[in-house]
Amino acid sequence: MMERIFIVEDEAMAVMAIMDYLKLFGYSVCGHSAHAEKALQIIPELAPDLVLMDIRLAGNMDGIELASVLTSKYGVGVVFMTAYTDEDTLAKTEQVGAFAYLVKPIEPSSLRATIRLALQKHKIERALRQAFRKIEEQSEIIQRSEALYRGIVEFASDAIITMDSSSIIIAFNNAAEKLFGYSSSEIVGKPVERLIPANLRIRHAAAVSAFSTEPCSGRSMRHLGSMTCLRQDGSVFPSEIAISRVNTAGRTLYTAIVRDMTERLATEKKLVHQNILITHAQKLAKLSSWEWDLTNNSITVTEGMNRLPGQISEKYNGDVVDEYIKMVHPGDRASLLEAVQRTIKDGNSLDVEYRHYLPDGDIQHLHAIGNVVSDDSGMPVRIFGSLQDISERKRAEHELRQLNELLEARVTQRTGELKTAKEMAESANQAKTRFLANMSHELRNPLSAIMGFADMLVSAGLPDEPRGQAEDIRRAGTHLMALIDDLLDLARIEVGRPRVELTSLPLTRVFAEATSLTSAALLARRIQYSCHADGGLFVQADGARLRQVLVNLLSNAAKYTHEGGRVALSAGRTSEGHIRISVTDDGVGIPAHKLKDLFVPFERLGAEKTPVAGDGIGLALSRKLVELMGGRIGVESVPGHGTTFFLDLPAGKDTPAAPPPADVPLAEPRRSLRVLYIEDDPINRRLMQAALAKHAAMSLRCAERGSEGLAMAEADPPDVILVDMHLGDMDGYDVLQALRQHPRLSGIPAIAVSAAAQTSEVRRALEAGYRHYLTKPFSLAELSALLLRIGSAA
Repeated sequence: MMERIFIVEDEAMAVMAIMDYLKLFGYSVCGHSAHAEKALQIIPELAPDLVLMDIRLAGNMDGIELASVLTSKYGVGVVFMTAYTDEDTLAKTEQVGAFAYLVKPIEPSSLRATIRLALQKHKIERALRQAFRKIEEQSEIIQRSEALYRGIVEFASDAIITMDSSSIIIAFNNAAEKLFGYSSSEIVGKPVERLIPANLRIRHAAAVSAFSTEPCSGRSMRHLGSMTCLRQDGSVFPSEIAISRVNTAGRTLYTAIVRDMTERLATEKKLVHQNILITHAQKLAKLSSWEWDLTNNSITVTEGMNRLPGQISEKYNGDVVDEYIKMVHPGDRASLLEAVQRTIKDGNSLDVEYRHYLPDGDIQHLHAIGNVVSDDSGMPVRIFGSLQDISERKRAEHELRQLNELLEARVTQRTGELKTAKEMAESANQAKTRFLANMSHELRNPLSAIMGFADMLVSAGLPDEPRGQAEDIRRAGTHLMALIDDLLDLARIEVGRPRVELTSLPLTRVFAEATSLTSAALLARRIQYSCHADGGLFVQADGARLRQVLVNLLSNAAKYTHEGGRVALSAGRTSEGHIRISVTDDGVGIPAHKLKDLFVPFERLGAEKTPVAGDGIGLALSRKLVELMGGRIGVESVPGHGTTFFLDLPAGKDTPAAPPPADVPLAEPRRSLRVLYIEDDPINRRLMQAALAKHAAMSLRCAERGSEGLAMAEADPPDVILVDMHLGDMDGYDVLQALRQHPRLSGIPAIAVSAAAQTSEVRRALEAGYRHYLTKPFSLAELSALLLRIGSAA
């Protein structure tokens, strides 16, 4: 059960402080009073274990008079707390039987030790009083009282040692045996100096001598403070000692209560260290603790911040609110007062930020938080909390806002610049697209004539040497055409205009098409060629583009493999479920340090110094095409042993293949086919005339301008009209529109002829109404077959 303590004190602050300490120490405060007379009425009824009392009290009685009545009449233990230190007052307190005399200000540790020792001594002395009373009544009761006393002493938690006036130990309880290491039989009869280190024995003797000469009436206890004690094993320990003197039967006895302070001092040291850490942490955080006592309107603030707000020092007394609010920024006064009043009224936590003027005129930003403490009746008595200087944070927030505004302005500016750049880039892309179209047209037009006349020369029955020269011209034209196509494809991909149409394709068909297109090159070098693809393998790809890539890889393998070497085309599934297509040769191989440049446009890795023809575009284009189809291309090579290029593409679904179109034999037209060719290039006109001159069933008329061609068609409607899409006076769409608007000419088949090879141009022309679209340069065989089909249907 908690010991109950009564407080007699006329200073409210002191009462509250002592109450807090007692609760912290684990004691119960059963009441308090500021008047001696009122306390005298209450204390006998409450019967507290101890009374803490000031000497100067409100009312007609002082503390010494009150203590005299309490100790003599009611046997209540009293500990004085006073600022008086004169010998006369001390003597009076001894005379009235007070247990101890504490001088204000009181250290918590001293208060705690004194109370504990006083309560312990009070228990002992209460037992002694009972024992003495019973001794006077009858000897049997006296014996029982002595046994009771011994039991109390023996089982007390503190060491209790009794000595005579010669400092010879005459009693040594169980706690003392455990503390000092001696048994009672070993130490009783020995001088008490055995329990004191040698260097402290003189000091101890002087203290005991001084205590023995002090006035004594009955029993008393005096706190001697801390002292170092000696155990039997030679170790020492800090202790707290209280000693009392008893005169009985002409004999003076001294009883010392000894407590080991090792753990408590370690705890106190730890608390001091923690307080130091807290103090440093508060200073680093610019944080101060504060307490506002609502009963006397005083504020206490710890020194945590570098500069305390306003005029608040360590303790500021007076009308705090009115004085302090004058230092608050006018814009924040109302909100601060409202927050404080709401906290006091509702008991909610205080959490408010406000600005404050410092004595030097600077503005300080503060963040205050706090909680209300109420008494037992629910009345708020104080608010405690923390106060933090957040000026740097506010400055940082202000700078951040300014920076955000600056960034927003820069973002807006940059957005405008990017928009302008985007528009310029789009304009550049459009210009590039137009350039590609124009370049295609300008290159294909002369190539059409070159390759067409070369075809005619080859088939003209020339002698061997001129025929070989014509074939060289045709091969050079074909190579140049392939180069133009690769360049245009690469440029379209780079400007974001890819042309891929993904479908599920059987690999056997794709392999067959690629093989037919490269078989001549493979046979010319007598290469052993093998092709294997499981009939159940389907790949998701653009057929034309995949064929283009495979033809490029097979052509390269044929070029860089020695005559009579081996080239293999194969396919299989990867562990990831993709389809891997491999082209393997046993040629010269590629050094490892050159592999990284293999797919760079126009980079031939030194092959330009060899007789092998090439432009360095094919592999770069192949990689981009494979990536557009959702796959990847890679290479493995060992110099001197060959190279393997592989493609990893998504697997396709097994879909039935469309039957190939049936071959329809071409026959000469049933009547003469009259052809009108509108073309502004005279060379292409002469080429067309030479090509159709081979067909007796075809007649050709040519017009240089669109208007001229329309006039010729109106005067003598032809069976078919070939229209170049880029004429001097009008384009092919204008010509077609004029034909469709003429009743006699609207049904004549019109064929577009153009050097523009873009898919969009082909689609546009067919959607406009052209029956077919011939891309320059076209083969004469292709032209003848087309005209024959139209003539047969006429």
